[in-house]
Amino acid sequence: MIPDVINFIRFRHFRYVNEKNKFIKVTHKIHSLVELNSFFNSTKYLDAYYSTSTWINPHKLGPRTTENEYETIFLNNDIFLDIDFKPFNIENIERARKEAVALTEYLNSKKIPITYIAFSGGKGFHISCVDTKKYSGTPLERELAIAKARVVFADEIEKLGIKIDSKITKDTRRIVRIPGTINSSTGYLCQCLSINELINSTARKIIAATPRIEIEKPVKKTNVQQQKCEDENTILSIKSNVCGTMRNIIVFQYNNYRDAKNAIKKLNEVYSISLIFLLKKARQFYVISPITLDKARILKIANVLSKPDYTKYSKYGYTSFPVDAQPIFFNEITSKDYPYSKAHLGFLEKLFNLKENTMRKLCGEEKLIMTIDIIE
Repeated sequence: MIPDVINFIRFRHFRYVNEKNKFIKVTHKIHSLVELNSFFNSTKYLDAYYSTSTWINPHKLGPRTTENEYETIFLNNDIFLDIDFKPFNIENIERARKEAVALTEYLNSKKIPITYIAFSGGKGFHISCVDTKKYSGTPLERELAIAKARVVFADEIEKLGIKIDSKITKDTRRIVRIPGTINSSTGYLCQCLSINELINSTARKIIAATPRIEIEKPVKKTNVQQQKCEDENTILSIKSNVCGTMRNIIVFQYNNYRDAKNAIKKLNEVYSISLIFLLKKARQFYVISPITLDKARILKIANVLSKPDYTKYSKYGYTSFPVDAQPIFFNEITSKDYPYSKAHLGFLEKLFNLKENTMRKLCGEEKLIMTIDIIE
């Protein structure tokens, strides 16, 4: 649900990224918050954006030229501030939070009204403000005057030692993430915060309180290993969810090889679970079986194996393993007739260079769901 924090919605330009990762302009005028929510509730999107500027005809927005300035008619521009630090991790989000706190203190000292503060769902925070100054001239002259004022304002902030993404503040044609919508790079919502929440909380608490939405991104077996994560301190991972079902595969993570081997032994001996794969990334070992089970069954197995940390599955309904984890070994014994996840089994067979076994019972759709995990 998009909150009521965007002023003058009927004068805003909107765009979104569709499932094919293409930017799409909203070519009709959206008049109200109800209409805006209705549109994005009925539209499949990865990311949704609105303009920091307002126009009489925002849906007709084109290049900034004298030829079309009276077709759209520029009205005004928000003072928009973006604070973030790469890569996406707890430490950098906390750093951005502290910068955002310092920035709000500066804005208050200048008596600049803050419209909203939001955790971006990614690497930092957004602060949107009202520009109370009046600008004269033609629509294009007003826009250029505001652009110059934004350059001066951004430079003043940076001279104070406060780190902002100044190019966003200086650009009157910038589109920014709509609060209440998904940040597809992480799955977290762009979530509005009160000034007290920003000041008195921590990055870890803010992330824990922010809803995270599962985003299905089909991944073909032939190219899954070619994908890379944008930030070096995050991991592109494959979720345990089996698409098209309510089931998961088994994924247990261990800090050492001995515990991983003991887990494999128990899965073999206690549960007669076959076809177990062992993968490794850095110092982490991943015990994986592509059999499909319901949540209660997996949690029961986790308890028997004395797996200490399975809170991610309990909280979000899945766990995950890195897409670029290296194969160590696999084993297969005579076992119960478990159904296997078609997508996960296909990925693991390709990773280990195994021939496809057409006798296995398969279930689920032939696609994997990706997520981005933070290295804390």
